[in-house]
Amino acid sequence: MIENSMPVSIKMKERLLPTFAINPNPILNSQQSIFLIGSCFSDAMLARFQQRNIHAITNPFGTIYHPIPLLLELRKIINIAALTAMDNQAPTQHNQTDQLFQFNQKYHSLQHASRFSENNPQALEETIISTRDNAATQLKQASTVIITLGTAWYYYHQPTHAIVGNCHKLPGQQFQKNCSSVGEISRLLQDFFNEATALFPNKTWIITVSPVRHLRDGLSQNLLSKSILHSATFEFLQNSNSSQIHYFPAYEIQREELNDYRFFKDDLMHPTPWAEDYIFQRFTETFYSASEQEILIQNFNSWKQSQHR
Repeated sequence: MIENSMPVSIKMKERLLPTFAINPNPILNSQQSIFLIGSCFSDAMLARFQQRNIHAITNPFGTIYHPIPLLLELRKIINIAALTAMDNQAPTQHNQTDQLFQFNQKYHSLQHASRFSENNPQALEETIISTRDNAATQLKQASTVIITLGTAWYYYHQPTHAIVGNCHKLPGQQFQKNCSSVGEISRLLQDFFNEATALFPNKTWIITVSPVRHLRDGLSQNLLSKSILHSATFEFLQNSNSSQIHYFPAYEIQREELNDYRFFKDDLMHPTPWAEDYIFQRFTETFYSASEQEILIQNFNSWKQSQHR
């Protein structure tokens, strides 16, 4: 049942569309730490984990929406985490520098958020290495990794011949916009998880498609993008034999259960805080046992009380 702190009555939601069933899979507990990466919906989830006293970290390099740059960076992080676990060396011993692009006397790391820009390339490289080192340490300690896929549309940076995670407000003529196919993303997921589950056989991996609508791409283009992500994920899961990898239908909950504009912010793209709360509650109902859910509610109530002191 949704916590009574939510500003919108559950009865309002029930008058719209019925809840669809999600098979409970209580594989998580309140003592486990979480590593989230992907779209901005990961940030919304992070806040709710932290409010319930669950240690979590999200998007060390900022939001990354497309699976290619997202999994490229996550692969670097897990490899550093795995190598440091094996030889007990400092993460920096295994870190590699990234390709930087110079424009208007400033250096940019286009695989990462726009804050990864510096006048001094060495300073930028040091920032990237330090951030990745910390992320590898956090991932190594996390029991669960949640990957939130945002869009199938990507930007190809012609000067560096790379699909980027962020355009850094560089001139538009430097980029080509394209859309990945179902097969391309499915194979990408397969290759990534073959490596990830081999390196970390005891971690839980959860994939979800972000409920945030990318309307700047266009309404039809957003629907195409989400359908590609959804289809690619299910194609991958159908061919996967791993019991470590799971799917959570965040996008489906927003689109089917909360299919009303009152559950979106004024930009008509991002879910309202109530909708985010509702999706998070469905997440806890899916992956936490009833007794663990009670612990989360108690922790959340303690957090609320602390905010009024």
